[in-house]
Amino acid sequence: MSSIDKYWNDRLIYHIGFVAKIMKMDGAIENKEFHRTFIFPDNLSTNEISDLIFLRLDNIIEITYIEEFVEALELRNDDIIKSLMLSK
Repeated sequence: MSSIDKYWNDRLIYHIGFVAKIMKMDGAIENKEFHRTFIFPDNLSTNEISDLIFLRLDNIIEITYIEEFVEALELRNDDIIKSLMLSK
């Protein structure tokens, strides 16, 4: 196993637009469009990402776009970070 496979996970970074219901300070409810950056495992489909957004965020009305932005690597294990900090 190479060190990249041993220590890193492949990820994809997405720009995602969605509309959600929000409550304003005066108690009124309005629809607001958000644009956020999300990081997901590289093996998810666009449909799975959409499902996760609806499942894990509140008051989502619509997803307006899912745009793959860039590939990324994520350190696989927090213990590695801890061991690096302890070695300093």
